Amino acid sequence: MDYATNLALRAIVSGLHHAGTIDQRHISKIVEALVDADETAGQHHRKSDRYHLRKLCMDIARDGQVDCPIHEADPPGLFG
Repeated sequence: MDYATNLALRAIVSGLHHAGTIDQRHISKIVEALVDADETAGQHHRKSDRYHLRKLCMDIARDGQVDCPIHEADPPGLFG
């Protein structure tokens, strides 16, 4: 995922949140879905491909002030 796509997705979630259309409960569900997507990607793609998905998940969680179970953008074992 390129940088512009990352920013666009973050802006969509942030805009919906600031407009009152979604709240932190919804953002938590988005984060959960991204965590699930990361786990699925881990089964089918190289670990290096997961970096941007994990970063997006962490960014959306931080922007929405919700917890994120992903604490590092680098997938486990990426450089090991």
